[in-house]
Amino acid sequence: MKAMRKFCSVVLCASLMCTVIAGCSSDEAAETNAGEDAAVEEESEDGLYYGYFKIQDMPDGGKEFTIDFASCSSVQEVRENTVGELIIPEGVTSINALLFEGFPNITSVTVPSTVTELPARCFMNCASLEEVILPDTLEVLNGYTFYDSPALETIILPSSLRVIGKADFGWGTNAPNVRNIYFSEGIELEDYTYTSSDLVYTAMPRSWAVDNVYVVEGSWIDQHFEELYADDTNGSEEMPDRQYWDGVNP
Repeated sequence: MKAMRKFCSVVLCASLMCTVIAGCSSDEAAETNAGEDAAVEEESEDGLYYGYFKIQDMPDGGKEFTIDFASCSSVQEVRENTVGELIIPEGVTSINALLFEGFPNITSVTVPSTVTELPARCFMNCASLEEVILPDTLEVLNGYTFYDSPALETIILPSSLRVIGKADFGWGTNAPNVRNIYFSEGIELEDYTYTSSDLVYTAMPRSWAVDNVYVVEGSWIDQHFEELYADDTNGSEEMPDRQYWDGVNP
């Protein structure tokens, strides 16, 4: 474990009994990444090192969270050995497209307040993902964000959300998916549709397997509930169960 390096901004909680195994030496990785994208060798509180990711400067001045390929031999190595709780550091403004798709061992992800948009398929097919903490600054889900991640039964959508993409909470080979969705008060969606074969569909049709949808009474979501969950199956699916919550305690 001492051969591994931990990216200084990624936090592994001491209470989490997770194991991360590095595929190359810290000396090689640090030398390769010297300069503005350099990682810092640092030991976490639980004695583990974490060296698979880095923050990369973007041309627009943003900071992208992405895989540090100097620290591994393949994406598959990263998928297999990224285990437990992952806290993406504050200051990151974007997450590389498809970054966590197919990661089987992540159980929890915290998205920082500096991220306003999640790319398509960001957490798609994450078999063990049970919890995603979204910031009150998140505005856009770009489609298939949490698709086919069966352990993620409940999600709270922040008040800042404005766009929901196609099948963000849908199901596939690992159906069913998200069972309980909480809409925070203040959400006013500007777009929740997609076009296919010149037809417009809602991004959250009744056919997606959702048991309970929690809304704040009188909120925008409450007033537009029937629009949001339009029937896409010619009457064969029932409206999901709408329940009310206080917007604070799920």
